[in-house]
Amino acid sequence: MASAQYAVFLGCIVDTPVMGQLRVRANGALGVDRSTGRIIGVAEQSGLSSAELISVWVGQTVDSEAVESISLTTDQFLMPGLIDTHTHAPQFAFLGIGHDLPLMDWLNKYTFKHESEFKDADLARRFYKDVIARVVRNGVTFAAYYGTIHLESNRVLAQTIRQIGQRAYVGKVCMDTNSPAYYSESTEDSLRDTEEFIRQVIGDDETQQRLVTPIITPRFVPTCSHECLEGLGALAEKYQLPVQSHLCENPSEIEFAKSCFPDSPSYAHIYH
Repeated sequence: MASAQYAVFLGCIVDTPVMGQLRVRANGALGVDRSTGRIIGVAEQSGLSSAELISVWVGQTVDSEAVESISLTTDQFLMPGLIDTHTHAPQFAFLGIGHDLPLMDWLNKYTFKHESEFKDADLARRFYKDVIARVVRNGVTFAAYYGTIHLESNRVLAQTIRQIGQRAYVGKVCMDTNSPAYYSESTEDSLRDTEEFIRQVIGDDETQQRLVTPIITPRFVPTCSHECLEGLGALAEKYQLPVQSHLCENPSEIEFAKSCFPDSPSYAHIYH
């Protein structure tokens, strides 16, 4: 029945219809249109067959051969996918390492060195496949990812996410100042590669359903020049894209940001 157009999951269904409210349907039914991957209806089981439920949800009679019923076991339940609003895909290799260090020391000792290795797109292909599969196994159906400064490896990240079927924002990290020589880029390269990445991701999506959306990603204020930030803002406006970055992570980083933009009244205002 895997070829059936519709699937109806029968069993415990959990969701939160409003903030602070947990709803548990112990005998629920959830219908999916496999041609689109979209949920078309959720209800309590009421004695109707799966085909009858689908017919109600789509507004026309559906033959039982077009519907597969899938019964959950007593220790299973369905819930909406989790959303991870901030995750660095290349950093999964050293999760939990360096918590004894202040932010900038941690970046210089671990992060920048490891991320610089993603100039090798073959490494990205091997590594990101495992990363995205792990994230999805943990129930995350949408994530906002930081990649690295490397155009091709970021494209690999976006392609991998789309192939696995997760929805995501993916950002090419931008760093044109206060960065180690082995992991930095010129302002011109940063802006050019960011726009190329945007075009590649949007152009690669033939269905135009955009499982993956580019997101403008200045790493954080200390590693981006004023010209870079202005250029990224222009790209966000041109392509109507979201923006992600970092803000006020610890006292020394805040002071560093102030020293980079001494005329700004606040850290947040630098991004204005």
